[in-house]
Amino acid sequence: MNPSPKTHAISRNPATGEVLNAYPWASAAHINNVLARAHQGYQHWRGVNIERRMEKLYAIAHLLEAQQDILAHCICREMGKPVQQARAEVQKCVQLCR
Repeated sequence: MNPSPKTHAISRNPATGEVLNAYPWASAAHINNVLARAHQGYQHWRGVNIERRMEKLYAIAHLLEAQQDILAHCICREMGKPVQQARAEVQKCVQLCR
């Protein structure tokens, strides 16, 4: 299959033009389902106490930090940022979770 921009969002490396991936456009029904699930998640999350929220955010920070190089290279390929700047971006996300 050769996806087209009419049916898929095409992710390209801005430096080389290489197609990295193709993501099918979502239907209105799918979007509504995702929004409903997000709303349900929010309803649950707002009732979670601060200690549990902090635990979750620290866990996210740990995962981001553990995958920093992989994420930085992904950002580099998809956004065209130098790897060092991409690592700094991931580290900024880690700090936001702490």
